[in-house]
Amino acid sequence: MGNITALYEQVYRSLKNEILDGIYKPGDRIPSEKELTDSFKISRITSKKALEKLVEEGIVYRQQGKGTFVSQYIEVNKISPTTSYRKPLFGLIVTNFDDSYSSKLISSIEIASEEQCLIILKQSFGLPEKEEKIIKEFLEFGVDGMIIYPAQAEHFSSEILKMVVNKFPFVLIDRSFKGVAATAISTDNVHAAKLGINYLFELGMKKSVFCHPKL
Repeated sequence: MGNITALYEQVYRSLKNEILDGIYKPGDRIPSEKELTDSFKISRITSKKALEKLVEEGIVYRQQGKGTFVSQYIEVNKISPTTSYRKPLFGLIVTNFDDSYSSKLISSIEIASEEQCLIILKQSFGLPEKEEKIIKEFLEFGVDGMIIYPAQAEHFSSEILKMVVNKFPFVLIDRSFKGVAATAISTDNVHAAKLGINYLFELGMKKSVFCHPKL
């Protein structure tokens, strides 16, 4: 995921380069969210995030009911097209914080993200409706991507499908949904089971018993 440039980032850079090249001068109105949506064939959320990033950097400003304009007092020659003023912000959704798997997962992600990005952590308690609400909140807050441990193993929420359609960057943990082109990371359960059985045999056990919630 780290090698993929988010769509909003591409739109942001395109607009920033046009401002640097003088195509849009101080005081000029730049394309609106709708115009960017139509021009780049992207979602309204994506175009909104691109404009918000330009506003955050002081490159443009917004006037209610009029549009978005290039800042009057901006020193264009001092702006770098690749300048970033904040670390990437990712939303992490897990079912709960209590079990050892989730705890280790959260700890590993926190260690891997240190000094590289910021993480917002929420738990869905295994409730699909809670998961959908959190995803909406993350999108409205403007996260750059999400890491999701889905509430359900076999069914995905409509919000996950929307992110697939809008090509919003996210990764599913330990889940993959048939027919949904979403990036997923999971353990190799078959290989893990073989390692576990071999370990038991090495300890001298002659018989083994499997416990599974669906058996």
